[in-house]
Amino acid sequence: MEKSATRQDYCSLSFVLKFSLFFALNVGGAVGWWLGDYGDIWTALLGSAAGSVVGICLVWRYREYFGG
Repeated sequence: MEKSATRQDYCSLSFVLKFSLFFALNVGGAVGWWLGDYGDIWTALLGSAAGSVVGICLVWRYREYFGG
């Protein structure tokens, strides 16, 4: 039986990874908002959410690829 993740497991992420996720979340959200702003407010909101998800996915892929 697999052990479920504990608080210690989540807190063990390095500072660099946490900062990278924070940065990617904000930059992705800003780019998504900027691209979605050509429509209405709902398009900008959905674009921001999608941009944030893409930013986070890119950081995790980068981390897996380089073994960080």
